[in-house]
Amino acid sequence: MPRKTIQSVAAAFCAAALFLTVPACAKAKPPAPTVHKAQYSVRAEIVRLPQPGEPAPELQARHEEIPSFVEKYGEPPAGMRAMVMPFPIGPGLNVAPLTVGDKVMLTFEVDYSIDTGLVESWRAVAFTPLPDDAVLDFSRPSPPR
Repeated sequence: MPRKTIQSVAAAFCAAALFLTVPACAKAKPPAPTVHKAQYSVRAEIVRLPQPGEPAPELQARHEEIPSFVEKYGEPPAGMRAMVMPFPIGPGLNVAPLTVGDKVMLTFEVDYSIDTGLVESWRAVAFTPLPDDAVLDFSRPSPPR
């Protein structure tokens, strides 16, 4: 093959490669969020702590009523009555200082599906100890299902 033809083919190949790769260098749009995150804080008593080696560590807490709780994203708050509830441990949350019976202000995060509005997951993300003599009100427990 003549040298000029080889150079022309090589130049065309390089131009095509450049044309195809430049759009890939453009900043890609971040994916649209699939969940809406919300946080709730509630006074609670620690009922159970994670056990060593648990594949999905969680604590259980008996919490007071949460009037502002939203059952379905986009709808008005339905509230959540007082109950004992499991809370998966959020990333970086150290529960080592806690003992069963401790009273805390527990903050948990809820992921609501943007598509359905339903709760997809939740996790404990923070706690603040309450005084030992704090009186918690569990007078509105959840009705049996």
